[in-house]
Amino acid sequence: YMPSCDTFLFHASAVAVDGRAYLFAAASGTGKSTHTRLWRELLGERAVTINDDKPFVGITPRKAVVYGSPWCGKHRLGANICVPLKAVCILERSEKNQICRISPGEAYPMLLQQVYRPKQPEMMKKTLQLIDRLTELTEFYRLGCNMDLDAARLSYETMKA
Repeated sequence: YMPSCDTFLFHASAVAVDGRAYLFAAASGTGKSTHTRLWRELLGERAVTINDDKPFVGITPRKAVVYGSPWCGKHRLGANICVPLKAVCILERSEKNQICRISPGEAYPMLLQQVYRPKQPEMMKKTLQLIDRLTELTEFYRLGCNMDLDAARLSYETMKA
């Protein structure tokens, strides 16, 4: 039903800072929740967890927005809010913290992995259209990080610009 409302469920950790949402996507166990916890440590009350595991992403004609959902992961972190999406960041573990902007094409495989895919052909087609639209509306980054506060600082400073 969600795709018919221009919305899909995304396996990611979502945090809002200063009225803009950031999604962190990765395979389970990579450190999405850890990284958004570091953002909260770094930015204090300015950083709010929208959803720590499965936020909704809505696509409007001019922007993508992130909503809290009832499925907020083992830490039960989430808020019933809606925030415009600024960026999607694909996390990878690395000894050295490094971040770079990537093309939608580079992000697409991770998007397909982490978006809930309906079994009904028409809803799947609509979901793919929504993902395509998302790639037109937001920025994408790849972050190699070692899960310390410097990784959070680097990712926030790079993506907020």
